[in-house]
Amino acid sequence: MSALLLARHRFTRRRQQRGVAMFIVTMMMTVLATVGLFALAAASTEVKTAGNERQSTQTHYLAEYGIIAITHNADGPHASAYVNRMVPNQGCQSLPIPQSSLPLDPLTTSCAVFDMNDFQSTGNWVIAPTVPYTGAPYSATTPGSLGPIPTTPVFVVELTDRNTASAPGFSQGTAQFSLVTATAIGVTLPAFGATAVYANEGIEIQRARIIAGPLPP
Repeated sequence: MSALLLARHRFTRRRQQRGVAMFIVTMMMTVLATVGLFALAAASTEVKTAGNERQSTQTHYLAEYGIIAITHNADGPHASAYVNRMVPNQGCQSLPIPQSSLPLDPLTTSCAVFDMNDFQSTGNWVIAPTVPYTGAPYSATTPGSLGPIPTTPVFVVELTDRNTASAPGFSQGTAQFSLVTATAIGVTLPAFGATAVYANEGIEIQRARIIAGPLPP
């Protein structure tokens, strides 16, 4: 009799605890799923961060490319071809904002804009400044200048704020030099497909004061 009562007591207790095991299993699965989702989100964030860092570095060196290109080309026989293109009303973005409605000095508003094609044609470059990538993303096609991703790399250089200058080794009257401000704008724009454009456009601006010349007296 006591054994029967004990069995009934055990049965009643087990019936009251019905579903506890299912609850524990459900909780464990929920915790594991949460950990998995967090790991996936963290990995995705790491990939995006690496991509943004890569594009930022590429944009930085494109802007630096522009500064180096104008510094090299404006020092030598091509100096006149660059400086003489500085005329008023060229729409340069780096010109100072007028502080009054009075007419400005033409030298103040004079500027010139050069893109990559200008450097290649004026400086007689043998190869293009950048090589585009024509294949699908990460395909077997030979990578371009910015890797195996369809990206439009551009740098533009603006010359402003022209002043007369002197250079070591040249006496006055034999040659002229101009001190100008060079503003280089580097842009990277990844594109996927014919019309789809990735929104993460990279832009960086660098500026330097350079001496252009020698110029004809």
